[in-house]
Amino acid sequence: MGRYPSWLLAIPILTSAVVAHAHIGDQIYPFYELLDEDLDRIDLTDGSVEDWYEVIGEPSLTASDFLWQFGRYDLSDVDFRIWLAWNQGSGTLWIAMERFDDLYINNYDGAGLHAMHRWDSSLEFMVDGDHTGGVYGFLLGINCEECTDEEVLWNNRQAQRWIAIAEAPGGGDILDYDGASDWVIREPYAVAGGGVIGESPATTVTEFKVTPFDDLIYDDEEASEVSQLFPGKVIGFTISTKDNDAIRAWEGPVSVQMSLGGKLRDTVDADRYLFGRNSCDGCTVEETRLLNNRQAQHYLAIAETTDGQHVGYDGAGEWVVREPYAAAGGGVLGATPVTTVTEMKVTPFDDLLYDDEAASVTSELYPGKVIGFTIKTIDNDATEWPDGTGAADHQWLSDRVSTLSLADLFVDGLLLGAGEDPSRYDDISAVEPSSWGRIKAALELAPRRRE
Repeated sequence: MGRYPSWLLAIPILTSAVVAHAHIGDQIYPFYELLDEDLDRIDLTDGSVEDWYEVIGEPSLTASDFLWQFGRYDLSDVDFRIWLAWNQGSGTLWIAMERFDDLYINNYDGAGLHAMHRWDSSLEFMVDGDHTGGVYGFLLGINCEECTDEEVLWNNRQAQRWIAIAEAPGGGDILDYDGASDWVIREPYAVAGGGVIGESPATTVTEFKVTPFDDLIYDDEEASEVSQLFPGKVIGFTISTKDNDAIRAWEGPVSVQMSLGGKLRDTVDADRYLFGRNSCDGCTVEETRLLNNRQAQHYLAIAETTDGQHVGYDGAGEWVVREPYAAAGGGVLGATPVTTVTEMKVTPFDDLLYDDEAASVTSELYPGKVIGFTIKTIDNDATEWPDGTGAADHQWLSDRVSTLSLADLFVDGLLLGAGEDPSRYDDISAVEPSSWGRIKAALELAPRRRE
């Protein structure tokens, strides 16, 4: 994720004037079984996927299965394929990604998961082994001096977030998880490897096995309970990767994220393993681009900018952030400390067709109407972490991650008429209670297999 310097103020605004529903997942992504005798045939440290081809066959997923952030989709820029497998005897899940990247940027220095995910060839894998959903992560950050003992205990306990990378140029582990213990990323529970061929362009391989846990107690290996894997079992999971095409001196890598699940990695709630192909029951890439920000919109504004464009939004179609639909400005007083002003107007749409301005339907606004919305801003108090990115703290009006992809979690906003008293409107809501969905994976018997 990019970081902003401390003298900038970024405010994403999401507005919705319609009832929004989460997508209920019904697409099954199969994991193919590795028999015990197959395990020695796949070398997780050889930097090659030839062994995956020999044992399993064609990849389980390709880049076209993923939701691309900002609607960008260009296989000449980055292309990848992913294999998904499992082994019953060891209770492990096996994943491999081969990836082509026209501009390969990886300055990972071994600083851990919260730095690893920013660089090319990294692959995030979140899994809910017993398919029960629920909050599992607390975004504890690199240092967690203010975390309670209970937060540390429950972080990644009932579902886990893993991340691996093809290489660590600065040294250190190439596999990590978002929890407090090292034993989880060591044998027999996990192992990872990778390789890089070329510079730019480059072909990278990231491969690993991990163990899903129904109850992972970070400081008690013996009491922890691994998930039972068997043919036909359904688990919850999601995957995401990133492509960096530039490095900004004060922001670190400038990236586009590709996710099979939720747009922001579903790092806190396993109920929200959703979107990807699952967002519209097998949509094409163009259909996914069409649906992104269609029934609710994510706007971003900033106090000052070098190009004069103070407002943007998370979708395709530049006309959305031009007059008469949107305008923004701002100002900065002082150096440090500073006072900043960020101001904007935007237009909410009930049906935003990014490529058809005339057919798009703006939301009707009138006194007494309730809309869904949320607001976020960011504060940077350090110039950079060791990996070169800014150190930021995010302040949300509502749920701090999922509102960027799930409008059910917006707060309510009441449109008051001039001079109206808000007390005249009682017990009204435009947003229905959250439904929930997730990507599901079926563990299958012996896979497509090359003799």
